Amino acid sequence: MLFRFGCTCNECRPDLYSNETPSCRLEHQRAHLSIDEDGEPMVTGTPHNKFEALHLADTAIEAFRLGPTRMRDVQFAALQTFRLYRNDLVKQLSQKDCSSLAPRMMTTVIKHLDQILFLGVRSPRITFSWDANYVEDATSTHLGYCSTRLAHTGQYYHDIFLNPTMVLPGLEGSRAAARIGTLLHEMLHGFLFALGCGECRTATENMGVPIEGHGRAWHRVAKAIEMAAPGLLGIPGIDLGRFETLVLWHEDPRARCQSRLKAQCNPSCHDMQSYGFV
Repeated sequence: MLFRFGCTCNECRPDLYSNETPSCRLEHQRAHLSIDEDGEPMVTGTPHNKFEALHLADTAIEAFRLGPTRMRDVQFAALQTFRLYRNDLVKQLSQKDCSSLAPRMMTTVIKHLDQILFLGVRSPRITFSWDANYVEDATSTHLGYCSTRLAHTGQYYHDIFLNPTMVLPGLEGSRAAARIGTLLHEMLHGFLFALGCGECRTATENMGVPIEGHGRAWHRVAKAIEMAAPGLLGIPGIDLGRFETLVLWHEDPRARCQSRLKAQCNPSCHDMQSYGFV
């Protein structure tokens, strides 16, 4: 994989994200999505409008980095409830085969994590299933997927599937944390797909559409979750598979084509630093 020296993130190229130099046919005002002084997400604009991907990512991170004492009431309630059943959840997810764990329980976990980590705004309708057939081989890192669809009502539906018997290679000793990491990996895809704008000038890099959604916004939130999870959720070792996504992209035959969009998705040197890989 070739790293780009020029970076288009909002730190290196703020001009690409300025309201004075529109980078999208849609109007993205930062005020349309913000966190108020009480930690409450403020969403304005049209009911189904989307947000610039990095602003969406940064807002979500700000909301869960506030800590329990400054969280909004519904977010704090979700966190408290999650902590009540956390030990039992970890015990059940530590089994070699989780297919007996009721999907309804996992759907409840997803709804609480949505409030804790993903703003809880316009919460989608979610279904969860265990899918033992979804794995490519014994060393595969494709251990789950999220299928998102938009109904004619404007409501998003997320169908999340996880393999019940396999975890990321090397994490067999902490299956619960590994499975929660995979679950959060897929939830993050759904969050960005439902609320992130794919039409901005920087959407190719930030949304990562040509590389299965593992763009700059996904990596930014994933890293923040991994850093916050031990203290916030009380579960150490949660791994969203950030490094594996880069390895897969490098090894994917599709990455060898000279597509301008795919090459544009190669991380910059600054990206690799911010991801914590160099």
